[in-house]
Amino acid sequence: MFSLSSPLHLHAGVSLHLKEPIIFRTSNSFRQLELKPAATVRSLYNVFENQDKPKDFEADRKMKEEERRRKIGLANKGKIPWNKGRRHTEDTRRRIKERTIEALRNPKVRDKMSEHQQPHSDETKEKIRASVKQVWAERSRSKRVKEKFISLWSENIAEAARKGGSGDVELDWDSYKKSKQEISSEQLQLSEEKARTREQTKMRTEEAKTEKMRRVAERKKERQERDERGVMTRKPKQNKENAIVTSRSKLKNRLTKIHKKKTSLAKVAIVKDSVVSVAAKLENLDLELIKKERTRGEISLADQIQAAKSLRGNDILSRVGLFAMKSMDFD
Repeated sequence: MFSLSSPLHLHAGVSLHLKEPIIFRTSNSFRQLELKPAATVRSLYNVFENQDKPKDFEADRKMKEEERRRKIGLANKGKIPWNKGRRHTEDTRRRIKERTIEALRNPKVRDKMSEHQQPHSDETKEKIRASVKQVWAERSRSKRVKEKFISLWSENIAEAARKGGSGDVELDWDSYKKSKQEISSEQLQLSEEKARTREQTKMRTEEAKTEKMRRVAERKKERQERDERGVMTRKPKQNKENAIVTSRSKLKNRLTKIHKKKTSLAKVAIVKDSVVSVAAKLENLDLELIKKERTRGEISLADQIQAAKSLRGNDILSRVGLFAMKSMDFD
């Protein structure tokens, strides 16, 4: 029997005495109970005590439970579990599945599981990935096989219905397919012909371009050869013209000097008449040369050569006069 030295006063208005009846005092009525064993009294005490436990007591109890489980784990460390290598029976697996589904329906259980998530390792993730791939590959393969089987089955039925039996007439159901194939083949042939024509046109254009470039190069070469031949033929005339120009420039310089010394020529008495005549001729020649220099751009080369030939006699006279003047001693 369970004995207490002093009565227990509970918040619910219950007073317990040894070998005395247990009375529950409530707001509605009083219920008198017979004397119960000590275990019953202890259980009732625990029930009422648990109702009034504060939150800190719940935390303390949780810590104690964790400590107890930790000690159990340390005590069982290194020992072989009793169910290692054993497989659950079909009934056990069914009950586990039902209870798991029932527990997962509870929102409190789901919240608790979400708070204590345990991420998978890389090895576990790889296994899950491989298994999922295998499952979906098998599903897709079976789906393709089913679709292929159904299509072949329907095609065979349609072909048999089209051909008919022994006494039936064969139907022309695939006329649309045949016409479509013919149209596609014609389009393909037309596209090939267009591509061939385009290629031939391109080749002809390239050939015409190369031929044109060859003709241009030949014309350029012929023009260069013609220019070279013309330069070779005109070279002696040009040399002669250059000699005439240089002689005329020298003569002009000399005549300018003579023009400055006209006053001194008048004082010469020995060859007065000859010198005066030579000076007059030189003046006329000087004027003619100036006019020719001005009109040289307007007169052609042949005319200039002819004029030079006609003036050859005058050049001889001028040379004689210059020789005479050089022999004289001017002041």
